Amino acid sequence: MVAKHGFVRHLKLDKPSLNNNTADAQRLELCLKKELGTDKIRMPLGLLRHLPSTLRSWNYEAKAVLFKDRFSWMLIDLLDPFISKSVLGLAIDIGTTRIVMALIDLESCKELGEIGFDNPQAQIGPDVLARIHYSNKEGGLAELNGLVIDAVNQNVEGTARNMYEFSRQIRQNPGLLLSGGSPQEK
Repeated sequence: MVAKHGFVRHLKLDKPSLNNNTADAQRLELCLKKELGTDKIRMPLGLLRHLPSTLRSWNYEAKAVLFKDRFSWMLIDLLDPFISKSVLGLAIDIGTTRIVMALIDLESCKELGEIGFDNPQAQIGPDVLARIHYSNKEGGLAELNGLVIDAVNQNVEGTARNMYEFSRQIRQNPGLLLSGGSPQEK
């Protein structure tokens, strides 16, 4: 097992046998509960659909990419345990005046780099309340979302161009996890 920190865990599940014919989904759930010391794990149905063939092809080992909210752990993805590339995440803080993005190694929780830029929603209104009112207009929410999404995409590309190592890791890494939120969603 890898160190007990970070959002990626190397799992080694018990193989099925005549004495242990537990379903693969339950086998994975039990392994995750033990690894994380929790009694609640959420797993997406799309991931479970391919679980039997995936586990067998990896000899019942996997890298589990996880996320923890206030209530439980959620399995985001299972990755090939034999690939040594880092699993990266992009943390996005959408503030009233600035947006800050940090590239994180999800296995070590180390910040690899950070970039900040002005929130383009400021052209719609100087504060959150003005933007919330604007979002109630026809097409307003879509426009506000589009401004942030376009700015984030441009700055991810700009960061990648300016930092060759990030560029290489982003292009070659199938386990890139993006996450963000805004007060309008609450």
